[in-house]
Amino acid sequence: EGELTQTEAASEKRKVKLSEQQVAASPDVLEQLPPRLVDIIDKSLRLQTRILHLDRAIYRANEEEPRRSRELKPLEQQRELLRAAFAVAEA
Repeated sequence: EGELTQTEAASEKRKVKLSEQQVAASPDVLEQLPPRLVDIIDKSLRLQTRILHLDRAIYRANEEEPRRSRELKPLEQQRELLRAAFAVAEA
């Protein structure tokens, strides 16, 4: 299988809705569970939180990239005008 391209990952993301997860059992029920199972539950919740954090960071960065490129275009236009006015070749 290998790694997914960004396009493939985006299409896969549409299939899965990520949301914050909470412990579904009350504290007194958790006290009755074996310590190892409680540890696994805790680790799974922390892992889910990390996945949500990474997912938001990745997709927020991808959403901001087109905005940044639009912001750079006016600057690039000004640079082109200056190059033309002073006939300066870019090094």
